[in-house]
Amino acid sequence: MSLFNKGEKKIYHVDHLPEEMKIAIKTIIDSTLPEVAKSYGLNYAYPRVGEPIFIPFGRLDGKFKDTQKAYSKILEEVEKAKEIGISKYQEWYAKAKFYDHYRITFYSTVDKNKGMMIGIGANPLLATPDERILKISQYIEGKKVLITNSAIAGQIPFMNANVRFKDNVIERKDEIIDAFLWANKTFHDRYDKDKIYDTEVGRTYMSRMFDEISNTLGNFRGDQEADVVIVPVIAEGKTFYGKKVLEAWKEEPFKKMIEDGRFHELEIT
Repeated sequence: MSLFNKGEKKIYHVDHLPEEMKIAIKTIIDSTLPEVAKSYGLNYAYPRVGEPIFIPFGRLDGKFKDTQKAYSKILEEVEKAKEIGISKYQEWYAKAKFYDHYRITFYSTVDKNKGMMIGIGANPLLATPDERILKISQYIEGKKVLITNSAIAGQIPFMNANVRFKDNVIERKDEIIDAFLWANKTFHDRYDKDKIYDTEVGRTYMSRMFDEISNTLGNFRGDQEADVVIVPVIAEGKTFYGKKVLEAWKEEPFKKMIEDGRFHELEIT
């Protein structure tokens, strides 16, 4: 697939796209929920060279009824670009389990033939085998296993065992989404000159992430009588037991983070 289609319009800045598309792009970029990924033992891939899944701004041009239509166009173009681009990630992360969800980023580069290329890149969500889990595989092979929280749920497809896990994240899905929507909207209202963040597009993309995780891990949720119980201990984090996310963020140390504009340090509590 060529980076540019024949006759494709070149657009060099997100501000030159239709307003609906500009809003949708900026919203999705801030709605990838890396903290949720971390809570399931997942992360987003980092490209080692360039951006294998790349969409030039020219492909995102056009007329859109609203930001939801622009959002749909972004997903459509990611779907097309990944047909070839995902193979490069599979080469780089040969043992990984890939999820059909992406961190969207701005990306630009210079090609000696095509000149300046500006658009967005899409980095897939994935799980890679954890050596610590592989070390215990001999003790759980063929057995019934219960994991007491979601912290290593992403490793389950690599376990040769009958595994179930207690999902302490999905039951708080709406609460988590509402909290990050508030954080993103607050950040943009304070620091974005355009004050651009569409909470409905943000909610749609965040919900999509939860849905994709459920598509892969949902069958492993639940309780069971187990031969082996794994209790992942989270040594990091600033947990406020029994409090909702937004409630905890109004207290230290999160309160200070928000006052200082360090929204990227906020955690699921």
